[in-house]
Amino acid sequence: SAAVMQKAYNKMFPTRLVAEIQPDWRVMNSMNAGGFVAFHGKADFIDSRYDTFEYHGVLDPFLQAMTGHNTLAILKRYNIDHVLFKKNTSMVYLLLHTGKWKSIGEQNGWVLLARKAKNGAG
Repeated sequence: SAAVMQKAYNKMFPTRLVAEIQPDWRVMNSMNAGGFVAFHGKADFIDSRYDTFEYHGVLDPFLQAMTGHNTLAILKRYNIDHVLFKKNTSMVYLLLHTGKWKSIGEQNGWVLLARKAKNGAG
């Protein structure tokens, strides 16, 4: 039934977290979430169309950032202020341990992080 399909859909994807993304946020998302984010009318950083992102020079920095190589510098270069990744990734672990990022939502194993305000608030 439609209700069963909707329940499965909501369990698989971070529907609530994506709905919270604001138009002025600069969000780095995992590749797995990119198409979903774009489908819901939000700007995605990257998705599974690797060749497009390789051509535009974004794929390599993304792969470096998500594997812990120059992560903070890359986030700064792209002015990223939010991150949407699976909670158990090295990216999330690193950011939560810098003291400069905080979780603003979790759903189905996903987490939405926000950069803390520079004045220490929030």
